[in-house]
Order: sequence, then structure tokens, then C-alpha cells
Amino acid sequence: MDIDDIKVVKSKRARRHRIEVSVRGVKVVIPEGSGIDPRQIIADKRQWIEKKIAKFESQRRRIPERKFEAGACWPYLGDDYSLAINGEKNHKIVAEEIVLAEKKVNKSTVKDELEKFYRKQARSYFTSLVEDWAGQIKVNPNRIFIRNQRTRWGSCSSKNNLNFNFRLIMAPPPVVEYMIVHELCHLRERNHGAKFKQLLEFHCPGYRKQERWLKENSVELIFTRNDL
Repeated sequence: MDIDDIKVVKSKRARRHRIEVSVRGVKVVIPEGSGIDPRQIIADKRQWIEKKIAKFESQRRRIPERKFEAGACWPYLGDDYSLAINGEKNHKIVAEEIVLAEKKVNKSTVKDELEKFYRKQARSYFTSLVEDWAGQIKVNPNRIFIRNQRTRWGSCSSKNNLNFNFRLIMAPPPVVEYMIVHELCHLRERNHGAKFKQLLEFHCPGYRKQERWLKENSVELIFTRNDL
């Protein structure tokens, strides 16, 4: 990333200007119709931006090169598995391999079938955790949706629907469980205030460790580079 490659966006919804720095780059958001010079904003915050760029550059070096072919390494619940394609009828995990059914791959692509495998596993695993924890937290979740949002691992709606990123199935089990509990706690406390944090800490002691892991390692949980 280079500080000279900063993207400037004019937004109708923005009330004031802001600078966003992430692994995807640097973006300056200014209210539409504002007379603010984005070059001045960048100049005023140049040192801060450069520090952030350096931090995210180190993360960019950890972005894995995903390969959709037999023998490629893919993560699942915190462990690395070798991708195999053979005559099995259905996709499955066998020993240290993620096995894709050759007939299904031939009718589609390795990429599409691997994503289907991850999504199916995610739905099963996440649903089981939701069922286990909902009673303990005393909430009644509605539907569970498996999505692929670039910047969110989980969310909940006013209708008590839960949304989880299928790529979360790549993370270690304690991290997955933390995110499930996090969203279930939101069904009782909708914001991130003190009551929410107390509730989350009660059900997931030391949750900040998992929160930190997810923040620091999210770049390694990509399916393709479009997820960045």
C-alpha cells in the first residue's frame, strides 16, 4: 500500500469526514457537498496513516494464495487439511483430508464445490452451537443464514435472525464459539454497551482473547482474494 494511492469517496450519509485504513487500502470519506479538501485531511493525518499502512502491510504478507486443486492446503476449524478429489459420493472430511466427490466436481468446479462443502459444514456446526447456547443465554433465535460478508463475521436482525460468515468455519473452535455467543448475547443486548460486555464475559470468560485472534488473523480466513 502507498499513501499516494488513497481513495476518496463522497457520501450522502456521512456527517463528517473520516479516514478508513484496512488491509484493503486507505479511504477518505467526506460528506457530499462538503468543501473540505481531502488532500489537506491526508496531510494532517499523514503520520497516523503511514503507521496504519505499515501495520496492515504486515497482514497483507500473511494473505494465503488459495489453490483450487488436489493437494492444496485448506483450513478447517483451525487445522490445515489437504484437498483431495476422488470417487466418494459426497464431500467429506477423511483423516487429514477434505475430500470432494469427483462426479460433483466434474459437473461444476473445484471452487464451487469446496464452497458448498464449507457452507454445509458451517450451517451444521453453527446451528448446533446456537442450539446449545440459546437456552443458556435465554434467547430465542429465529432463522440462521450463512453468508459471505467481507468485513463481518456475524450479525443479528430485529427479527432475531442470525447471520454468520461461512468462512468462520476455518477458524479454531473457541473463536467460532465466541462469535456464536456474541451474536446470541445481542438478542438480549442490542448494542456493545456495558451490559452487553458483562453478559458476554459471563458466558464467554476471557472473550477478548478470541476477539483479538479474529481481528489479527482474519486475513488468513479468506476463500478468494475477493474476500479482502
